Amino acid sequence: MTTILTQGDKQNPGERLKEVLINNSELLAQYYKDPSLISVAGLPDELSDLVQTSMVNIKEKLIIPETFINKENMKMALTAVPEQEYSELSLAIDQQLVDFKFSSLDGVNMLSTLSGIGDGNFSKFLKNIFSNYFDNQSVIDKRAMISSYLTNSGTKDSNEMKLVGLLKGAGPYLQKMLQLFGDKAEGELKVALDELKTDLTPINQKIVNSILASIVDKSGGAISSIKIVGSLGAASVGQTVLANINWKNSKDPQEVVVKLLRPGIRLRADREVTFFKDEAKKIQGMLKTFDGISEQIEVEMDLQKEAKNVELAQVYNSSFKNLQAMKLVDNILSSQGYMVLEKAPGTTLKTALNDLEQQKNHNMAVDIGEKLASGIKALATKWVEEALFGSGFYHGDLHSGNIMFSPDMNNVTGMITVIDMGNAAVLSLEQKRAIFTMVLAAGMKKADVFVKNYEKVLSNEGKQLIVAKRDAFLAQTRNIMADTDNPSEIIVRVLSAANDIGLEIPATISNFSRSQMMLENAINKINSLNVQTSNKLTLRIEALASVCLPGEENKPIKDIHSLAKQKLEKLGSRVEEEVPLIAGTRDQLERLVKDTVTYQSRDWRSIDFSEVIMNVVQDHKLDSVSLAHGDIWKFISP
Repeated sequence: MTTILTQGDKQNPGERLKEVLINNSELLAQYYKDPSLISVAGLPDELSDLVQTSMVNIKEKLIIPETFINKENMKMALTAVPEQEYSELSLAIDQQLVDFKFSSLDGVNMLSTLSGIGDGNFSKFLKNIFSNYFDNQSVIDKRAMISSYLTNSGTKDSNEMKLVGLLKGAGPYLQKMLQLFGDKAEGELKVALDELKTDLTPINQKIVNSILASIVDKSGGAISSIKIVGSLGAASVGQTVLANINWKNSKDPQEVVVKLLRPGIRLRADREVTFFKDEAKKIQGMLKTFDGISEQIEVEMDLQKEAKNVELAQVYNSSFKNLQAMKLVDNILSSQGYMVLEKAPGTTLKTALNDLEQQKNHNMAVDIGEKLASGIKALATKWVEEALFGSGFYHGDLHSGNIMFSPDMNNVTGMITVIDMGNAAVLSLEQKRAIFTMVLAAGMKKADVFVKNYEKVLSNEGKQLIVAKRDAFLAQTRNIMADTDNPSEIIVRVLSAANDIGLEIPATISNFSRSQMMLENAINKINSLNVQTSNKLTLRIEALASVCLPGEENKPIKDIHSLAKQKLEKLGSRVEEEVPLIAGTRDQLERLVKDTVTYQSRDWRSIDFSEVIMNVVQDHKLDSVSLAHGDIWKFISP
């Protein structure tokens, strides 16, 4: 019954409806025998009415005595109905969808009351989107959402999960917005919305196989076959699969990741974006802000563009032995619809942090925590350095799912690999100057310098808009800088204030700031876990010392290490038969020596993102002066 409402936009509507009904002839036969199946399905009233009316219309077209109802007879009857009848049925269903109110579905109204969004202009924009989206989509897209609702949610599901069932059939713009701002939700709604990040409906397997076959054909004989190992997740605009490429000149297969674009996703986005722009036009300054977001989403819907970003990202392979970027597979050209990448080692940072939090082995926790800290510090350093003093390239979406970590690579330091370059960008010299100066201004609390450079990256329309509001913006910026010392927090809050008073939010600043905050979140999490590990190791050392070195357990760890080592040496080769307790004591002393060595050999200092930025600035003093040349005296003056 769920697929009865699913139609495409290329095939003739009557032809498609006929095909769908014939494919569901057994289901129709069950309904024909027992029409109450729909009423007991527990659907919301308006949706139940829609399905019921459609089924009644279909039944009227069929002439089958009830005693002869079965799958095969139903299929024969459906085949005999003229094509024109199906076209009329399809139009009738479409008209019902035009009039259908999505607010009647359980859970839909939850989006319009999403907590945590705030009250500014961008928040108002989001609330309008969430409230008006469903009823303002095309008939084609309404079909997809209704079908998704019926397919992905059950009558016993919570309202939150029913909402997600509907959202899985929505377009890429709405899904992207919810991926970006779904974290503002709370409780069960937040848990449910997390499914939109990686657990969307996969691409039809026949289409996937067809794309892989075309890659083989285009290889000119270099590839003998590509075999899918498994899916790595389906997202709003595409899907990634793990696969093995069998090269004709190689005995062993190459493990790769194939990223695929959803068929028809660009047409869906083109229809959807009109609604978003119409809503943006209703709020002063919002259209330019949304255009910046739209540009990034457009890049993600062309994998050739992302492939170019992957090539630019190879700058991350220099400077640090424990940092690298994802790589394209040699000799396979990317297309708008697919891209083939070398498999990045390890697991996502999100998984690595969860594993570290649950790690019971103290020594292993210390080792992994140190490698994670070293790798993330390297990434933060290179990210800032490359964006502001290098090529201008920066990754604009550094959440914990886009960073891979392998503790065993390079044997000592582990390896951080940055993946997913769909939201990357390259700063122009003017943009680098403005952002660098704004970052310094935030750190040194120079509100006038910050506002002046903010204005430099606005569009012409944005520059006209800020004229009447500059004083208010400057006052709010001063208040924010007086309230916190964290430069990243200052920038995020100033952008929010700009939005609240109706100013344009340049995508360049917004994406850079958002990615910086993501890095800081990862750093804070690692710092917190390493503090926990340090505390646990300290408690273990104190407990062992109280047993092995009674009266000495409160001494500095270096002294405990020395005393434990001395006592262990004095035990020498005495065996358990001579002194029954020595074996246990020896084991505890050996652990105490090992733990104190582990503790003393580690650098327990927390990573400080502001310190990372200042170290990069120190390494590029002349470049820093050049970038901030117009404001340098304001920085050094009291």
